[in-house]
Amino acid sequence: MERCEIPAGLLGKYYAARHAHGHYLSFAITGRYQFSSLTIKNNVEFITLLKYALSYVIRRHPALNYGLVEKTKEKDAHFVRLRTIEWDDAFELQTSSALDAEQQDDVLTRTIGKGHEYHFSDQKHKPAWKVVVIHYDGIAVRDRGTFDVVFLSHHAIADGKSGVAFHKTLFQQLSQADTLHPWPSTWPFIVPDNTPKPSFIEDALPFPLGSRASKQEVRTSPTAPEVWTSIPPTTKDYSSQVKIFTVPQTELKAVLQICRELHITVTGLLQALIIAYLSKALPEAKAFRGVTPYSMRPFTKASENAIVNHVSFILTEWTEEILTLIRTCLSEDDEKDIYKKIATQLSTQLKTELEHIPTHGSPGILDIAQISDFDAFCEENMRKPRSTSFELSNVGVVTLGSNNPLRDDGVLLEKLVFTQCGMVCGPALGCSVVSLAGGPMVVSMHWQGGVLKESFVDGLKAFLVEKLGGMGGKEG
Repeated sequence: MERCEIPAGLLGKYYAARHAHGHYLSFAITGRYQFSSLTIKNNVEFITLLKYALSYVIRRHPALNYGLVEKTKEKDAHFVRLRTIEWDDAFELQTSSALDAEQQDDVLTRTIGKGHEYHFSDQKHKPAWKVVVIHYDGIAVRDRGTFDVVFLSHHAIADGKSGVAFHKTLFQQLSQADTLHPWPSTWPFIVPDNTPKPSFIEDALPFPLGSRASKQEVRTSPTAPEVWTSIPPTTKDYSSQVKIFTVPQTELKAVLQICRELHITVTGLLQALIIAYLSKALPEAKAFRGVTPYSMRPFTKASENAIVNHVSFILTEWTEEILTLIRTCLSEDDEKDIYKKIATQLSTQLKTELEHIPTHGSPGILDIAQISDFDAFCEENMRKPRSTSFELSNVGVVTLGSNNPLRDDGVLLEKLVFTQCGMVCGPALGCSVVSLAGGPMVVSMHWQGGVLKESFVDGLKAFLVEKLGGMGGKEG
């Protein structure tokens, strides 16, 4: 088979450059699975099942069959359809004796943090993604075992919803394990010659570059000159840090009820809570700038179950007026009013932007499209303050349909976790959210080591746990 090379497209070139400069390395969606000892009797069977399931996922999603070669002096960034995928290039197995959920979450966050420091290299021969499985081999509870599946991906080939699609496909195969035994697969995985190319956003939704509204120009210019963005960008001694917490279904129902009463979204509420914490934890700060990604799939018509990178973002300015209201708030009712004010501003701005996309395009994507030299763009960003204070990314509620309570011979997806690497030139703080229908919501906080103190993020975690838990009783 001849090697198939494809120009990387807009977002491919953008994220190839950011990866090459060490500014953005990966995102991850992790699933925590429980399985019955009647389904998987030993470690050999465990690996055999994973090899079968992962080979099915790769066949199902064309983008997973490609590497992304970064720009050189001779050639621009481009995708390469791989001839084969070696098992050891795509998979890493770790074991842990952690027994309870808290210990397992500690192991998981350390693993994800290290994973987000990984550079996707030798992309002519290796895929632009990797799976890390943590098998908790301590004493099983009621003959049930637990393992985490971390899907790490280069952002050029996938977005947050793509990570969810990966786990939907994986879960489908794992949940049918008893009927699919003996789980046949062939490794190295042989990439079919007819594998389609990755889906580019500009192919699915042509850009109306000549029709940018003047209002959009205002959106991208810094309206608050004293925005807090922590320390200047640096790649020295890079590390990626992660913390997570889980909002159980019982508490999540109460959170949703509060959102209904206030006529706001969960994303809006979380945005308000983050701003509230930052305002009080950083009393000298005069303004914050937030970035909120949103899916472009409704416009590109890409399936929710596809692995693509069809995402854009909106910027919001939070001025000293809002910060002062938070800092001087004395009652719970006033606090709720402020949360509603913040959430409503975000929703109104997002609604307006989405309404204009069919005729004016997405401002975030159009801004990227106007960058003539991505390497120069990355170099320039290292010479100025970070662009934003924080990012809040919520991929929403994931519905599996067949995720029933664990049977004697079944597999259960307990929760999903959405994380990103510490961003060098982007927001100082990242928060990513995903919920499982009928299950919990998991909130992650991620940052570049040294940009924020760990105690600062611990404070945010405690604040969010208290506020969200207080809406429906104390967290267990």
